[in-house]
Parts: sequence; C-alpha cells; structure tokens
Amino acid sequence: MSRDERVIVDLAEGDIVGSALNITGVPADEDAVVVEPIRAISWEVGSLERYLAANPETRITMLNHLYRDFAGKIGRLS
Repeated sequence: MSRDERVIVDLAEGDIVGSALNITGVPADEDAVVVEPIRAISWEVGSLERYLAANPETRITMLNHLYRDFAGKIGRLS
C-alpha cells in the first residue's frame, strides 16, 4: 500500500484491501497498487452492508477476519 507514491507496507497473499473502510466506515488515505497478476474479489459497499445486515453471523465472521488482517498490517508497519 502506498501514500503519496511512497510504499508504506507490502501486502501479502490473503491480505484484505479496504479493511479500514469495512471496520470504521471511513475510506483509507492509502492506495493499493498491484505490481503482479492477482486474483481478487470486490463488493460495492452498500450491497455488502445490506448482505451483512441480513446475515449477522457472517458479519461477525467477516469482522473477525478484518480485525486480524488489519492487526497484521499494523504489525508489519513497525
């Protein structure tokens, strides 16, 4: 991930891009830049929110993954 064209953390296989938005509701100031082929999935935020509102157990599972992912990235920053 980068900020002002400066790399702040390298993402690894399995990392989630946009975890801050999903946890806080506030878009991140960083950009994710892909430098090699990847396989990815994305959701429109409103659609994902409606799905999770209708499936609270899935929301809990997803938030647990997001928190773990976010903590791992913070750990790599130090």
